Amino acid sequence: QREFVKLEFAKAEATAKALEVFYGRYAPEANTPAARAVTIVPDPASNSLVVSADESQWEGLRALLKKLDTEEYDTS
Repeated sequence: QREFVKLEFAKAEATAKALEVFYGRYAPEANTPAARAVTIVPDPASNSLVVSADESQWEGLRALLKKLDTEEYDTS
């Protein structure tokens, strides 16, 4: 399942880097094949992320995105 995630506050590149700790082929914290299969591509022009993930991963991804995409959280 692929989704286009528009960010309000956080920068796309920094948010992608933060997510890649938990999701993606080389993520140190990705502890399931489904978590390792997630791809996250930042689109700086629209300040969005293109995220491809198994349906089982979306709840965790959305929760993490909600924490990262706030005015208070500094992703730099």
